[in-house]
Amino acid sequence: MSDVTVAEGSEAVFVVSIDNPSTEDVVVDVVTVPGSALAGDDYTPVTTTVTIPAGQTSVEVAVSTLNDDLYEGEEQFTLEGTVTSGNTSNTDPVGTATITDNPDDLPEVSISDVTVARAVKPCLL
Repeated sequence: MSDVTVAEGSEAVFVVSIDNPSTEDVVVDVVTVPGSALAGDDYTPVTTTVTIPAGQTSVEVAVSTLNDDLYEGEEQFTLEGTVTSGNTSNTDPVGTATITDNPDDLPEVSISDVTVARAVKPCLL
């Protein structure tokens, strides 16, 4: 399973692959697992089953990331797989997604200008 780096608000597209074509379908259950990126806050969680058809070597799994307008720096989550059928020696593939934050979300400090009226003392005669 590939690692991916994606801008916040874009789709993280993982490639689930085998290194050689198989004579039978390879079926993989995949699920997103939170890390520093949280499901529902930073990405839309995915639980699905994908099939690499016999004779082919890969399929893609897309996970939507969410633009939350908060600057958090880079965050990560994983896509973990469990091979449920097919010819393969690696039965627990894992891929990591790194979400890069939108630089426009970086907070900017500012200090506003102020105008103050001078107090006038009353004149006593």
